Amino acid sequence: MYACGSNSKMPVLLHEDKCDACLTCVGTCPVGIISEEKGALKVTHTEDCTECGDCVISCHTTALEVEV
Repeated sequence: MYACGSNSKMPVLLHEDKCDACLTCVGTCPVGIISEEKGALKVTHTEDCTECGDCVISCHTTALEVEV
C-alpha cells in the first residue's frame, strides 16, 4: 500500500496487493488523476482530486482508498 501524489490534501491510497489492474477506476475518475502505465496503476496530481470518491466506489477489489 502506498500514498500517491505529493499533496496532503487528499491522498489516494492504492493497495497494490488487491489491485487486479481492471482499469475501471481510470475511466471513472472525472479529472483523470488515475492512469495505467506498463500494466500498473499510477495516481498523480492528487491536488486536482475533487473528492468525489468515484474511484473507490468503482473498485470491485477495494484496492483504492481515500483518506480525507
